[in-house]
Amino acid sequence: MLRRVAAATILLAFACGEAGVKPWRADVNEPAVLDTPGFDLPHGEYEPPDGFEIVFIDVGQGDAVLARFPNGSTMLVDGGGKSAGKYAVLPYFEQIGLTHLDYIVVTHPDADHCGGLKDVVLGVYVGELWENGQTNDTLAWWDFSDAVDFRGVHRQTVHRGDETQIDGCSVEVLNADQGWGDTNGNSIVLSVDCEGVTVLLTGDAHAGTQEYLVQEYGADLESDVLKVPHHGSSDRFSEFPSHVQPWTAICSVGAGNSYGHPDSGVVEEWEAAGANFVRTDEAGTVTITAKAGELEIETEY
Repeated sequence: MLRRVAAATILLAFACGEAGVKPWRADVNEPAVLDTPGFDLPHGEYEPPDGFEIVFIDVGQGDAVLARFPNGSTMLVDGGGKSAGKYAVLPYFEQIGLTHLDYIVVTHPDADHCGGLKDVVLGVYVGELWENGQTNDTLAWWDFSDAVDFRGVHRQTVHRGDETQIDGCSVEVLNADQGWGDTNGNSIVLSVDCEGVTVLLTGDAHAGTQEYLVQEYGADLESDVLKVPHHGSSDRFSEFPSHVQPWTAICSVGAGNSYGHPDSGVVEEWEAAGANFVRTDEAGTVTITAKAGELEIETEY
């Protein structure tokens, strides 16, 4: 069961697909297709954080969330759009000396979530890919999928109710392919319980998925940190915030995006639920460190 530690405090420091699917291209080993991109591989020795750290990397209009576990394990949830891997995600990895991902989770096969993952897979070692079994007949998806097969990354299709322990932390799948018939609704939703703090990562879950989560989990959705579903889209279930009641809600969104994200009504609903609403287009990369039930939040800007 998910839990929320009431004693947690927030210190605000605002300083400023499916496995085995046939690849689109017959030969995934074609050098012209999967040649290593023009960037230097990350280097240096990686040091685990003091506690649990989750980083919402500023990739513009898209998602890329890095979970850094206490004993050194790492998980990247999505990788932003096509250029995000090369120009945002890998440079951040290089900054912290990270050359190894134990897990990549692709919440769903849309370009603003999987597009940057090709460069990531080709740029660092990846142990395992979690996916929900859905594919998307787009260049972004198949470039990523081909890179996964080219590198020999183990592919794992996850399902609602799956739970695993990573460095003493619990990671549970609350939604995967629940049959919504669209990629957003079937987004993988993860709940991570680590160092006395719960983080809810929602992909692009739409109104139907959010309502389903409320019906399925109710009060157990309560979390200290939330990634706002679908970049703050107006396609939401208005009762969702009152069930999650996060102390901090992070909205990964691009400046001046054409979608109008985040919707003003969405912002109001999360703030009404008691959340500090933080936007990556205004704050840049957001880093949250959890230790013994306490949260510290730092922003790039």
